[in-house]
Amino acid sequence: MEMQAFEALSCGLYIVSAAAGGKDAGCVVNTVTQVTNTPNVLMVAVNKENFTAGAIRQAGAFSVAVLDETATMELIGRFGFRSSRDLDKFEGVDFALDENGMPFPVEGVNAHFACRLVSEVDAGTHALFLGEVTDCAVHSARPSMTYGYYHRVKKGLTPPKASSYMAPAASARKQWRCTLCGYIYEGDALPADFRCPICGQGAEVFEELQPAPAPAAPAGAAPAVTQWRCTLCGYIYEGETLPDGFVCPICGQGTEVFEPLAGGQPLPKAAPAAVPAAWRCTVCGYLYDGPTLPDGYRCPVCGQGAEVFEPVF
Repeated sequence: MEMQAFEALSCGLYIVSAAAGGKDAGCVVNTVTQVTNTPNVLMVAVNKENFTAGAIRQAGAFSVAVLDETATMELIGRFGFRSSRDLDKFEGVDFALDENGMPFPVEGVNAHFACRLVSEVDAGTHALFLGEVTDCAVHSARPSMTYGYYHRVKKGLTPPKASSYMAPAASARKQWRCTLCGYIYEGDALPADFRCPICGQGAEVFEELQPAPAPAAPAGAAPAVTQWRCTLCGYIYEGETLPDGFVCPICGQGTEVFEPLAGGQPLPKAAPAAVPAAWRCTVCGYLYDGPTLPDGYRCPVCGQGAEVFEPVF
């Protein structure tokens, strides 16, 4: 099955939010659609593990904010890669309340919908919430942010809990730099009609970047680390080492989710250690089938302990 076929589906980027139990909650989703117009009903898909899903059920209502192309990665990272369980996502964010009392952000948003929850459908990892639209408003004429724009221009990644998440495949992508403003485009090829999202110039002002040849390393030495990439949101930290206590400025995660890069590529991972298929008693030859011997194990034939067993691969 060619999983890349799912990338042909067009979708947007939205913040779905609700307030319940004295706590505001919200998350980024890419699955929102109008399913009927009499009455007007929206369907949103929210991962069941998200705190927002429970808030929607408890509140019996939710709000949908349509993100436009001016929405910042800080806003997307705050609502898309962190949890409302331990963070007030609306703190420090310009927001308003809809007619049902549900909060929604107003910066980087071109429209919002206030919805009364009418039903819920179980869809495996996600819950599909159907909400009757009780109010809606247009905030600006700015273009809505598509998922393609988010990946292509914003250089964003897909959170593991998103309905469209796919484990990334290893690839060596090329880069082109705008010679006027320095914007970097990353992809397999620069489209002929591409225009720089920063300065508006066309593909003719871009130059392809060639990876700098790394200095020869001693035999057996690992390549030099020059960058660190957050495996959740894709943020790149420039430097040979991550500072102690460093926190990703986009998704708020710590150093444990960063991977080292050398020449823009992840370091080759060491081969996993071989796991024994069985253990053989060196005294009587009895074979214990399993990757590990139980604590205190004794051979049922000769009565010897685990110390006389050897692994069999």
